Amino acid sequence: MTDIAMPIVEVCEWKSCDRPDLNLTADDRALAKSLAQEGKCRLIVEERRRGIRITARSWVGVVRFTEFEVHVRPKLAGDNLRLLQMIEFTTGLNTLKHYSSVLKLAAGGGNLLDLIMLMFVEECERILRGGLLSDYVEEEEELPVVRGRMLFDRQIRKRLGRLDLIHCRHDERKQDVPENQLLAYVLDVCARHAFQPTLRRKARQLEHHLLGSCDPSLLDLVTTRGGIYYDRMNEHYRDAHELCWLIVDALGISDIYSSGSSRIFAFLLDMNRLFEVFVLQVLRQLTSTTALKVSYQSSDRSIIRDSATNQPYSSVIPDFLIAAPSLSGKLVLDAKYKLYDAAGVSNSDIYQSFFYAYAFGRHQLGGHVAGLIYPSESTTASRKELTVRSQFNANAARVVLIGLPIPAVLDEAKSHVWGPATAPLQTFLAEFNKA
Repeated sequence: MTDIAMPIVEVCEWKSCDRPDLNLTADDRALAKSLAQEGKCRLIVEERRRGIRITARSWVGVVRFTEFEVHVRPKLAGDNLRLLQMIEFTTGLNTLKHYSSVLKLAAGGGNLLDLIMLMFVEECERILRGGLLSDYVEEEEELPVVRGRMLFDRQIRKRLGRLDLIHCRHDERKQDVPENQLLAYVLDVCARHAFQPTLRRKARQLEHHLLGSCDPSLLDLVTTRGGIYYDRMNEHYRDAHELCWLIVDALGISDIYSSGSSRIFAFLLDMNRLFEVFVLQVLRQLTSTTALKVSYQSSDRSIIRDSATNQPYSSVIPDFLIAAPSLSGKLVLDAKYKLYDAAGVSNSDIYQSFFYAYAFGRHQLGGHVAGLIYPSESTTASRKELTVRSQFNANAARVVLIGLPIPAVLDEAKSHVWGPATAPLQTFLAEFNKA
């Protein structure tokens, strides 16, 4: 990546921006097409008679085109620093308070990509100062004396009658382990993608240090993701690895495997997914002192069935199911990262919530009930109820809409004192638990 300043287009999530002075190259068009894929539309970049129109959705981050950059800033979560706090809360990271350099970069208007990469680089530096992890690695080689276990079958096949070299299999304590390979791998990504020159240089320096101990070309991302288990020996790697996967996921596997130091790319975080996990953590903390149990995206094939065969027809996967040991029914909650304060809830989300209310809700709550949680644009929490009435004018089902102000909820989570920001949700859970 070059140090030449490029035009920066800043746009808030869910907003549009017209730039008649900018145009797309052929490579830019390919990137724009991939970003606007149906089913996972991250950013819309349309060519117009003069210039382009950029429309942001619920993905935030940085997109670099050939001659300009697009910075999609969070709106509902606050600024980039608030977004980092939200990421910390949802992932269990505990890094922001340790690194003043990240706070300084955020205060100076640093983009989201550099902020996350700086957190990762600082974590890598901390690990290197404490010493890299070593572990026993199985190796096979030809040695002049037996070491470990002699491989008789290979010795007979390849060196029958010769004992100058012996085929052996042994364990060697090395630092060339997946934990270190992953750090080196993502440090290279940071050195190629970060915008701040000093950050790129620092990432490259740390990468060179790691390359003396491990070979990241041996790393398999898919296998490594599910293959690292943390204990007292490698627990101090956990935060750095969380940031690794955050960077890998936001850039995308196809870009990670690309080569070159100066090219177009997209680094975008899915706020829908992040908000779901954010609400999950809030629910878990609010119910931690109660008998309520929270399930996340549990699939249920017993709800929709084929009448002719009485066999399951399709799965139903609500975001959250709240269960109490003493109650037969469950409380269903869905999380939607949408602008519902001003525009109102979409019909499709209303229909889905009422379906959940009928399928899972408990009649003892005054009709079947479900909840829909969304991020509030206000600084205070809100609660509103929608009802479906039967032809006899009786309330058959209710959907409770709860707006959570993300910055205020983060402040309460940090202080470990839940108050007004989550009061409507606390009340709703208490109503269910007492029914």
